[in-house]
Amino acid sequence: MANHNVPEVTLPGSGFTVKIRRQPGDMLRLIEASCRREFDSQKPVPPTQRIEVGPGEFKDIEDENNVAYQEEVEAFEVKVQSRFAEKMLDVIVKAGIIDEPDEKEISHLRTLYTDLGIELPENDRTMWVQFIVAPSAEDFAHLTYEVFGKSLPTEVQVAFHRQLFPSKVETPSS
Repeated sequence: MANHNVPEVTLPGSGFTVKIRRQPGDMLRLIEASCRREFDSQKPVPPTQRIEVGPGEFKDIEDENNVAYQEEVEAFEVKVQSRFAEKMLDVIVKAGIIDEPDEKEISHLRTLYTDLGIELPENDRTMWVQFIVAPSAEDFAHLTYEVFGKSLPTEVQVAFHRQLFPSKVETPSS
């Protein structure tokens, strides 16, 4: 049974209009949890240091302020967030956009870019989204907001929107 009330989004840069499937409000949390599980075995463990807590009594405590540990945590978070971005794209490509790509146009672009020696996504649908539907950062941010952000609670929508569309205006410091 077809749903005739499917939202359509026209992207500001490409002018492309697509039918979308908005994702549940907790989808971003589910994606992040999935990424953290994926890298769980690589999560850094803080070093411990032995502290004397009483005469002849010692206790090992975690040293989360250790510089090397902090660097490992930072590298771990970069890895998780990188995978998060990949999975967000996968959700947009596989579930967020309902329309089907124009195979002829994809084939033409694939030939063009391959002849130029440019590496492309293997998946035609991913290529369609990145190179045709939402090729600019503005278009992709707009599409991401429409797919994920509109189903969030209002306060979280605003924060998500600000994250996707950071202010381009720098204010002078006082």
